[in-house]
Amino acid sequence: MGCRTGRSAVIIAYGREGYKLPRRFFQPGGECTFLEYVLDAVWTVADEIHVVFQNEPNLKLVEAISPFGVKIIIEGQPKTLVSNILTGIKVSKSDCCLITSENTPFLKPDVLNMLFESIQKYDAVVPRWPDGSIEPMLAIYRRKSFLGATLEKTDTKDITNIVEDLYSVKFLDIATKIKAVDPELESFFSVNSDKDFQRAREITIKSRDK
Repeated sequence: MGCRTGRSAVIIAYGREGYKLPRRFFQPGGECTFLEYVLDAVWTVADEIHVVFQNEPNLKLVEAISPFGVKIIIEGQPKTLVSNILTGIKVSKSDCCLITSENTPFLKPDVLNMLFESIQKYDAVVPRWPDGSIEPMLAIYRRKSFLGATLEKTDTKDITNIVEDLYSVKFLDIATKIKAVDPELESFFSVNSDKDFQRAREITIKSRDK
């Protein structure tokens, strides 16, 4: 059993969505934002996309992302991560929801497709590293299952707590399954520091110059 009512994506924007990287080789010249990078991958696999902002985005960013057909949600602060995700999932019309964030500019559509196609009868598909740690912020959740698991946990800050409360979760091995379609595992590269940002620029320039 797959996604009976389509695929949706909820992107959580925590303030880094406007950071810029050089455009990719198929978009020569200038720079584009992290969020545009994320949307480049997401729009190819999702039927609807919701971006949950903490604050109202500036007009230039809105204009940049409008061609992707996204629906903008202004959550406001202070809110927890789970509350942000819940807001996006509640307005979704799709059975299966991809959850990701704005600071993962190198998502691969093949990885996202693999996650969606693996949902079958499960409540969620979550990537897992060999050491047992998981990636709940690059995962697929069934809408009703996620809503049920958060009924009494909207104040929790850790989405892992929600994953633990789901009835059936398929853990997708990163080192074997996902690496087969993303050899460098760049889909899991997140920018959380100045060092990460510099590395992201290096990755972009290297891929553009190939």
